[in-house]
Formats: sequence, structure tokens, C-alpha cells
Amino acid sequence: MKDIRGIVTTIALVCLATLGCDGGDGNRATGGADSCAAGGIGDLDGGTEDGASVTDNRGTSDGGDGDNIVSVDSATSYWPAVLGNERTYSVTHADGTVHVRITSVIESSPTEFVQKTVIDGASTFFTDTYVINDNGLGISSSMYHFAPDDTSQMPVVWTPPLLVLPANLTPGFMSSITSTTPSRATLPADERDVTVNGVEAVTVPAGTFMALKISTYSVEYGQGGSGESHFTSWYARGIGLVKSVNGPPDKPKLANTTELVSYTKN
Repeated sequence: MKDIRGIVTTIALVCLATLGCDGGDGNRATGGADSCAAGGIGDLDGGTEDGASVTDNRGTSDGGDGDNIVSVDSATSYWPAVLGNERTYSVTHADGTVHVRITSVIESSPTEFVQKTVIDGASTFFTDTYVINDNGLGISSSMYHFAPDDTSQMPVVWTPPLLVLPANLTPGFMSSITSTTPSRATLPADERDVTVNGVEAVTVPAGTFMALKISTYSVEYGQGGSGESHFTSWYARGIGLVKSVNGPPDKPKLANTTELVSYTKN
């Protein structure tokens, strides 16, 4: 949570993305557009001023034949785990520094998927394994890779998985869960409350979306003391995370905001 990846730790549901290329499912042009500009609600002409774009190669709103989509109730409707799906974000820090974060699904099965994250085009990257269980959608492990073929690092494994989206997405519902890991000696435990706030409109460079708002309060603790974080995330149906605001309340200089710039769906 204290690095750029911490923003992913949020992601969610029951919203209709009303991008300019909206059609039957609210996220694409009728007939399945190959590409369309995301300049805001109702922008169909591809002439968006900010240049944000959307590519949609799906034939149906559920990602084609559905064989390569992970789903559980409605939770992963708001974080599609389709192989090859890619999202580009801008991450703005309190000091004005801006980074580019690109995430893509590189492995997928009915019960879990692996997401790769590259920051500023570096050769190093992160992978996070997400699992689907009775609690909802959570991160079971994370690993840092020094090179594309690097497998030398031990993953940080969480039991139970760090909760991202609860299985119950009813507005007002809160899920509390404590996860532990043997991989971190100083802060081996993460206690978090994840609250479903409801649906609201949110505008980012990729467009304006009706998105489910999720608030997470997290405390990490152990021999190294403790530290808390508050982060708020917005998720659009069929797309995933569109915005996140993250930061320890007592350390505003560590705050950052992540916003969706463009995405590709297969």
C-alpha cells in the first residue's frame, strides 16, 4: 500500500461505464467498435481532445464466449480477468510527480488470475495473483521481478488473501478481515475494513463512468510497529479500476491519485 501498486489494492462493481462508445452494455459502441475515443459521456466521433482511447475487440458484453473470464457473483464483473486486457493509468503524487502504470492480465483460470504491472516502461515489474473465494476478490501473493525472466525473488504470500472486493456488494456493506504473511518479518499482518459505498459518477482522462465506490481502511502491524492507510477506489463494470486515492492520513506527502487514461479489452 505504500508504493504505487498499493492503488490496485482496490477494485469494484455495479456500475455502467458511459464512455463515448457506449452501446448495449454501456461500455462499447453498438456492434462492437474496434476503437473509440473516450472523451466523456456521449462522445461518439473519436474527436476527444485529450486523446484518451479505448480499444474493444470483444464480440459480446461478457467478453466473447466467456471461456477466459473469471467471475464470482458480480464482483469480477468490475475487474474483468480476460487474458490480454490492458489498462494504462497516470499516478500523481503529492509532490506533483507523475508516473505511468500499465497493468495487464497474463494468466487466467476460473478461480484466479495474475496481473502484471509495469511502471514508466521499466524492465522491472510486479505480478499480483488474485483469487476468488467466499470472501470475494483478494490478492493472495505479490512478487517483484528484476527482469522479464527473473524468478529469483520470493513472493509475499497472504493468508487469507488481502481483500479487494467483498462478495457482498450491497451499498453500506462492510467486510473486516485480517491477513498475515510469513514473508515480512516487521509488518506481517494486515487488518482491513472494506466498505461498499454505492454508485456515483467519476471523471478521469479515459472518460466519465458510473462507478462503484469502495473505501478501505487498513492497518499493518507487527514487530516493526504499525501503520495505517485509507484508500478510496472507483470501479466500472466491464473495465475495472478507473480511479483510486490512496494515502496514510498522518503522512499526506505519501498520498497519490491514480486515474485511468486508456484501456484495451479482448
